[in-house]
Order: sequence, then structure tokens, then C-alpha cells
Amino acid sequence: MILSEIKNTSEKLHDNAQNILNWIKYQNNRININKTNVAVSALADDIADMLKEMAGNKGTVIVNSVSDEDIIQTDKNILSIILHNLISNSTKFTSNGTIRINATYIDKKYMIVVEDSGKGMAEEQLKRVRQILSK
Repeated sequence: MILSEIKNTSEKLHDNAQNILNWIKYQNNRININKTNVAVSALADDIADMLKEMAGNKGTVIVNSVSDEDIIQTDKNILSIILHNLISNSTKFTSNGTIRINATYIDKKYMIVVEDSGKGMAEEQLKRVRQILSK
């Protein structure tokens, strides 16, 4: 039992390290985009599993509501980085609540939503995010 926990923990650490490395490469424009078919629900499950313990320690549950049939053409590494960051941030700022991952098609675009019952962002923080996004 202990060996299996150590194995699972090391696999999660490896996945987190790989995610951070991919994020750094992406930030430095050194990542090659490689579009493949990605099962969004399975990817969200993998990421939720990595963060489940941290969420559970805060009394928070992660719920993946993405359909198992949702397969999109995208770069799996980049989508993984984005989902990991969103779910991780939700986990950090949500206590005794729920983090829900949903997805839908709107106007021929696939939209993934990570929603939580956390306290939210202050207006000043939202202004900074909007400024970054507008650049």
C-alpha cells in the first residue's frame, strides 16, 4: 500500500514538473504546436486526479462534467497547461466548495469552463487580467 502511494505521488510530481516545463517552453515560444485528437474529459480527469488531494484537504470537490464523447483537435500539451493552471488556481482559492469543469460548443467554437465556488477575484485583480489579455 505504501509503495503504491509513493508510486502515485511520484507520477503526479512528474506530471506537474512536465506541465511546468511545457508552460515555460510555451512562454518562451519554444514549444512546437502539435495538433492531435484530444479526449477532453479524460484529460480533465487526469488533471483533476493530480489536484484531488490538495482540493480534498480544503474540503473541496472537483467535478468533471465534460462529456466522454468530446474529442477536439488541439495541442494536448498546451490544453493541459491551461486546464492545470485554471483548476490549480480554483483549488488554491476554494475552501469547502466545488470546482466544476464543463464544456460546450458555442458558435462553432468549443468552450471549456472551469467554475468554482471560491471567493472570486477583487476588481483590481480583474483589471490587471484584462490588461494582460488585451495585450
